[in-house]
Amino acid sequence: MKAWWTYWASLGVALILWIGAIVALGRDGFRSALAEPIPATILAAPIAIGGLNLILFRASHQTVCRLEAERHAWLRMLVGRGYSSTTFAVTGVALLALAAYVVVAALAG
Repeated sequence: MKAWWTYWASLGVALILWIGAIVALGRDGFRSALAEPIPATILAAPIAIGGLNLILFRASHQTVCRLEAERHAWLRMLVGRGYSSTTFAVTGVALLALAAYVVVAALAG
């Protein structure tokens, strides 16, 4: 269950950082921040942490997903009997790729 909370906390931090940066810097300032390596890395870090979490703790995520799907009919409609650990791993790789793209794009200028 700790892995599940850590994953959602990392995405929550990412959401707060991204929205906060847009609000504080405006659209053009946010684009400028994404073009710089350090701000881009700071913005991408929680996404990368969430991706690593999904990969490293995929079995735990699978267990929690199945338990929650059993408890909630609305969730069962979305995930069936629960996602497999492979699905969590693939999602984690996609999040890592997104974070890497943000940082590499900033480094490339």
